[in-house]
Amino acid sequence: MKVAELKKTIGGYQTEQLRRLLVEMYKAMPKRVKEDHGIDDMICSPASKRNNRKSEVVPDIGALASETERFVSNAYNDYYCIPNSVVPKRERSQWRFTVLRLFKRGPFH
Repeated sequence: MKVAELKKTIGGYQTEQLRRLLVEMYKAMPKRVKEDHGIDDMICSPASKRNNRKSEVVPDIGALASETERFVSNAYNDYYCIPNSVVPKRERSQWRFTVLRLFKRGPFH
């Protein structure tokens, strides 16, 4: 459904129906979506601008660079593939999520 269709559909709803609809949609949203899009902030202050939430997160480039260099070094040394004392066993299988986290924190996203 497009936004125009949504506006047209809910235009005749009563306040209680809208309240129930909003609560059900909020419960259906994953926590990550709520955090990424600032849903809680929009609910607390609906008059605030939507674009302000993107400018709040400024990554520390120095920390990100050192963490990325450490990850790349460990990957080149095959520390994520073989048993070793550098990368703990529980982190070896989670390397994909480390890459995604580094990518999302960086200037690429």
